[in-house]
Amino acid sequence: MGFGRVILVFACVATLDFAFAASQKDYDDCNSVDPDRRIQGCTVVIKDSKESQKNRAIASYQRGLGYERKGEFGAAIADFNEAIKLKIEGDNASKRRDYVSKKKEAIDRATPTLGSLDGTWEGELQSLNKDGTPAKPGSYRIVISGADAKVFILADGKEREVKPTAFRVQRHLTNAVVLAIDSATDDEGLWVETWSFTVTLKDKNTLIANFSRVVNNANLPLSVDHSKFSRTASGEFQRK
Repeated sequence: MGFGRVILVFACVATLDFAFAASQKDYDDCNSVDPDRRIQGCTVVIKDSKESQKNRAIASYQRGLGYERKGEFGAAIADFNEAIKLKIEGDNASKRRDYVSKKKEAIDRATPTLGSLDGTWEGELQSLNKDGTPAKPGSYRIVISGADAKVFILADGKEREVKPTAFRVQRHLTNAVVLAIDSATDDEGLWVETWSFTVTLKDKNTLIANFSRVVNNANLPLSVDHSKFSRTASGEFQRK
């Protein structure tokens, strides 16, 4: 696709065109693998009236790739069209625009059936004991809202929120990872813990979910069973 070449050319231009309002950080951000950094940095370059047409074209292409990564296909297509209009990276941008257009059409067809990840979801997740026998299922509620989430354990007719304010959502189209990593101390010393729910939409009202919990009780020797351990479970959540 010529992607590596685009980054190399842009990096060289960024080094030479030091007099422009866009800073070296903006150029570096525009080449970042993180889509939010890429969009932010490229936007600065695109809006700089002192930038060359070549720089703005490459930045439009780069920002389009960032939008594509975030699943914002309309914005990606608009940036690829701008790169084509500026007659730099036209071939790369044209191919990428056509590819993303087909991808957008496919997700648009699927969206009415699959619905949205945002909302309140409840369900049981099944895990296995160490001997391979099924363990007692765990019941959970997950509330997803944009980039944030809340997780609750449901037991004995009560609910308990797990790791308040810690959970974040990384999402792309039909899939998301609801993740929290934190640490604290107790009478056994330092513990570091990760909870993650990897989910995908099965239909409008059903999420397929895999759960993982990994714990490191850093101050306990390996001779203690719960010094380091992990748990996994899977199942489905229903929209509430």
